[in-house]
Amino acid sequence: MSVLGAISERKNIVLVAHAIASLPIAATVTLLIAGKFDDYARAQVGDIRNLAADSGFRLDVVDRVLEESELDAMIRASSCVVIAHSNNGPSGLFGKCLVAGTPIVAAGARSLRRDAREAGRSRATWTKLEASHIGDGIAIAIGRPRPTPGHVSSDFTDTLLR
Repeated sequence: MSVLGAISERKNIVLVAHAIASLPIAATVTLLIAGKFDDYARAQVGDIRNLAADSGFRLDVVDRVLEESELDAMIRASSCVVIAHSNNGPSGLFGKCLVAGTPIVAAGARSLRRDAREAGRSRATWTKLEASHIGDGIAIAIGRPRPTPGHVSSDFTDTLLR
């Protein structure tokens, strides 16, 4: 599973790591956090590494600007992408996941809740921005058949381009 894009406080990477650590299958999970980290997120990596060591999940960190082709490949390779935002706004990553057919676990932001509802349960799960709820969302997402690659509605792209 992955957290991708511009990695900042709003991505809640420590919360996502706690969600994964709570899963019974944590020892079989790899969490990829990839994209350009800000100073806040970079300072959190040590805590996440410790949590990964304690709970048995594998952590891969890529701290740099990703080429679009790299980002797209990471999305396609992920069992699910966790988009746990503490602020509202359109997510280009959400649309990329829909197109790739990668399950989405969205948490927090009302805008993500709306997008998940529009995408449908087979493609996206929305949860509260709490580790236990995100963990439940991850379990649901990886327990379903992978969605077929799709398209992004014009409503979604119109919102994104505003």
